[in-house]
Amino acid sequence: MRILFAIKSISHFAYVSSIVRSLDNGGHAVRVLFDFDCSRESNVKHSLDFLSSSRNTDMGWMGKEKPSVLQDIEGFKPDVVVVSPGNHRDSAEIQYVGVAKDLSVPTVIMALSWDNLTTKGQFLHKPDKLFVWNETHKQDAVDIHGFDSSNIYVTGAPFFDKWFGSKVLLETKYQFCKRIGVDYFEPAFMYMGSSANIAIDESWLIEELRHHTDIILRPHPANYRRYLWMNKKGVTVYPRQGRLIENDEDISDFHLSFEYASCVFGINTSAMIDAIVLDKPCVTLISGRYTETQSDKDHFKLILPAMYVCNSLGELVDRILNLSHGNDSMSEQRKKWVKDFIRPYGLEVSAGEVAAKFIVENVI
Repeated sequence: MRILFAIKSISHFAYVSSIVRSLDNGGHAVRVLFDFDCSRESNVKHSLDFLSSSRNTDMGWMGKEKPSVLQDIEGFKPDVVVVSPGNHRDSAEIQYVGVAKDLSVPTVIMALSWDNLTTKGQFLHKPDKLFVWNETHKQDAVDIHGFDSSNIYVTGAPFFDKWFGSKVLLETKYQFCKRIGVDYFEPAFMYMGSSANIAIDESWLIEELRHHTDIILRPHPANYRRYLWMNKKGVTVYPRQGRLIENDEDISDFHLSFEYASCVFGINTSAMIDAIVLDKPCVTLISGRYTETQSDKDHFKLILPAMYVCNSLGELVDRILNLSHGNDSMSEQRKKWVKDFIRPYGLEVSAGEVAAKFIVENVI
């Protein structure tokens, strides 16, 4: 089978990589196209290494006008075209759905992230099938985007497949602490920075919290510059420029950060989901500073049953200190949330493999 992917940015490949790898392992011919203009600043060496060395998968740059899109599709002759995200600003990849449908080639859109259906735009062209993470996303697709429920497949969240299965930690927790410069014996929590469109500057809160307990500050990779100066007493900024998780070294590094931290804090970032998947206590602060991008957002409300929710700075400090002493009572809530939201077919079932199977067996 021949599958053509059109993905907006190469930095988005991590969201679909487990699907592509599953198809590749199954011997299918896969071609992945990216928007060059949206990919030029991406630092995703591991993804490029896979795409350039795989036996069954290759990559290229997508066209943005109908003639070049037509040429891409007619040249590769795919059995199905898969697009993601398809509803962002300047999502040139959506043209591949329109042209493929004109050619009677089956089409799929894979919902990119946990907020893609509620905070982004409409789809200029509707695909034959829409893949979503869970039943909540399926209902959003019906209610907000007007999809017929019979054309929606629930796959689970391919982006988080990286946390399941055997994990290889490339150094000990002690070695990790020594390398990044934190005290192995002192409790610290992990502060996950949000993107600039959610919380452009969280330094005021970090300043408040560092007087109560040590912090590992992990900036969002698209919003790290504001925090380069914050390596000071009580705060360790690591990695300095944030980092996308795309290879075994990154996974090990991120996992060791979680292992060391007593808990994880975030205003509104998908990294909170990483923590919950790994059964790490996760805390948030409902703040009037971020009402429009936090408590007013539907996708944020969905994660709250798996988190400790604080409504004041004092409550937040108390909760973090309690968790540093091991007082965690929400493990079962986190596990239930992961099963419902991330892996609805069971914790042992890869979302990427589910999506690949749907593509091969149900799309054509």
